[in-house]
Order: sequence, then structure tokens, then C-alpha cells
Amino acid sequence: RDQQDKFLKTFNDADHLQCYRRSESIAPQQALALSNGKVPIEMARRIAERVESEDFVGGVFELLLGRKPDDAERRECETALADLETAATKEKKTNPAQRARRGLVHALLNHNDFVSIR
Repeated sequence: RDQQDKFLKTFNDADHLQCYRRSESIAPQQALALSNGKVPIEMARRIAERVESEDFVGGVFELLLGRKPDDAERRECETALADLETAATKEKKTNPAQRARRGLVHALLNHNDFVSIR
């Protein structure tokens, strides 16, 4: 109970023993943890498997960001999906379509809407 979770500490979480008022802070480690951490990569895989919609981009946007993508976002995501699948195919990776979906979800987990600005 008295120990702070190491993963949450990366995100500058509140001290649960002295949480009267939080001070402003910048935690650049958040971006690194979300980009390179095993947990976000595994969660991206699970989320990509969960979204079985024909409209994968729309489904994942609604699930993660709570909104539909605008036209520019949709185009960028569809282009990224195609590029990721092509790259996985060239590298002879197993299930390139699923790997591409995981890559897109991982990118959206790093979306600016997940950054807490104070």
C-alpha cells in the first residue's frame, strides 16, 4: 500500500499518501513508455484483435478516442495500414494484416488526445 507503482510513476502519478494538491509537471517519459513499453504494445495487439469491424479505422477511433475520424485522419490511417501491411509482407512476417492493425492501434495509443495538458 505504501509503495508507488513503477509504471504509474513514469506518468508522474499522484502520491497516494499525500494527494492534497497536485503540482503541474511535464513527464516526457510518458511518450517513451507508450512508444517502447511492452504493456502498450501488448495492449495494442489485444485491442486490434478486439475490433472486428469492417471499418477498422472508424471502429478503433471510436473505441480509443471516443469519436469518428475526420476525412484527413481516415485517409492517413488507411495509408498507414496499407504501408504497414506492405512492410510486414516484404519482411515475411506472419499475419501482416493483423500486424498492420496492431501498429495503427499502437500509434493511436500515442495520439495527442492521450496527453494530459495542464
